[in-house]
Amino acid sequence: MSAACPGSDYLPDEFFSKLREIGARQNFEPEHALAIMLMESGVNSSCIHPSAPASGIFGKRFSTREEAVAFSKESAVAQLDAYERFMARYRSLPKAQAANLYQINFLPASAIPGPHYRGVGDDAVLAARGGQGYGGKEASFYDSNTILDSDGDGAITIADLRRTIEKGQARQAVKWAELRNRLGQPAPARVIRAAFPIMLAFPIMLAAAVTVAAGIGYVMYKTPPGFLRHAFAKV
Repeated sequence: MSAACPGSDYLPDEFFSKLREIGARQNFEPEHALAIMLMESGVNSSCIHPSAPASGIFGKRFSTREEAVAFSKESAVAQLDAYERFMARYRSLPKAQAANLYQINFLPASAIPGPHYRGVGDDAVLAARGGQGYGGKEASFYDSNTILDSDGDGAITIADLRRTIEKGQARQAVKWAELRNRLGQPAPARVIRAAFPIMLAFPIMLAAAVTVAAGIGYVMYKTPPGFLRHAFAKV
């Protein structure tokens, strides 16, 4: 699931500070989570999966499409509360790379030691075309997420998730750079950065005004008084 949104101006600074706080509490890199949100929704809270009951910034799955639509109406900041509740269940799982976090977002059972565990290495197969497992749902997980099969071999692996993230970041390079910058830069610094062009332009504008004023003064100084009186008398 993905949706392209121009820039990130629609996201308040609170979103980024809150994501940083959640990452610290739930043991994950906020930048990795942001990369997944870029892939799942374009970090667009109103995004709805075209074929599955999932929506929101991280593609939260629901039992019904009505629930997904209702969630899509919440703000990105509000949806982070749901993301923290989700991640709290997997706080102890390895998240060394963004692909591991994507695995948890995509099929969390595949990362938990147990009957559905698939491993966390690049070669771990999470879902496959015609595959069985997860209560017979593995094939449907693959069929509704074929975009994640980056090499088109009929299986979605951790390596596929990593390549999908990298391709998404390259495809939306400008937006990704802006999102990363906002995540790592507190609001006051952003305000100063936004004001910097004005601060830079002010001395230039002041110098230009002084130059113009000096030029007018020079012309008036060199012009005979009688000529000026004559000129103003005609106005």
